[in-house]
Amino acid sequence: MFRKRNFFYGEHLIGNAYMVGEISLYQLIMFPLYVIFNHTAVVDVLNTVYLFFMAGFGFFTYYDWFYKRKGEPVDIIICIAAVVINIALAAVSAEPLMILIYQIKTTIFGE
Repeated sequence: MFRKRNFFYGEHLIGNAYMVGEISLYQLIMFPLYVIFNHTAVVDVLNTVYLFFMAGFGFFTYYDWFYKRKGEPVDIIICIAAVVINIALAAVSAEPLMILIYQIKTTIFGE
């Protein structure tokens, strides 16, 4: 999607690593709220806020990094598509891992 931007593969890896690191820092900051409001409806609100933060920060990062905030509509659409694909790939790849972790946990500790 960003082939015309003249960045090497390593630069893409480093840029995405910084983005994931900053998103993870936000999640670490919000972790005490998850512990305090465990098993309540507030957790759903926190998850929604986190999803919107992750999508918004991803969009801003791609838009700032690749397009230097020029504001062309095609650039905005490409950045939105990249964020949607990124979130979808993360969700699809994390699901089997979460199932495996849950099975190990229930085997060791019971339900």
